[in-house]
Amino acid sequence: MKKVTFILAVLAYFLLGTESFAQQSIWPGSQCVQWTAGDVVPTLNGSAIYNSSASASMRVDCPIERNDFSGFLHTPGIDSAWVSVIDMNYSADARCGLGSLSVSSTGVWTYVTSGSAFSAGASSGSQTLNLGALTFPNDRVHSFIGCIIPPSYAGNVSYLVNYYVNQ
Repeated sequence: MKKVTFILAVLAYFLLGTESFAQQSIWPGSQCVQWTAGDVVPTLNGSAIYNSSASASMRVDCPIERNDFSGFLHTPGIDSAWVSVIDMNYSADARCGLGSLSVSSTGVWTYVTSGSAFSAGASSGSQTLNLGALTFPNDRVHSFIGCIIPPSYAGNVSYLVNYYVNQ
């Protein structure tokens, strides 16, 4: 009986691959970095970041640590992701999207995105932007969440609080 149990456990491991080891993580907004040198620099408050500019949106990339790889009967990717924002701007919404950049064995680069999610207007409460899922074309990929946080409005600043990824 012990041999049968052991064989079934080993078989299940190889059939499921890394799927049985799905990883869920929440990272603070302070992990995010400005898109380009000319963009608004995120201002840190606790471990959240906010846009202190009164005129320009803050564009940031939030890196995702890769811990989901190909296994037998398993395609790597992101099963779900969300971002928590506080949007205090009454004339512009916060916007985020899930993306990945991969390179093929022949050197061809591919960019894939889940599309964008928008905040639902201004609110002093936290809003969750659901970003959906993303399947990776291969194991040579890095993924990230790109966000645009609107400028301050009448002295009220908008935040990127944290982000979640389930791989």
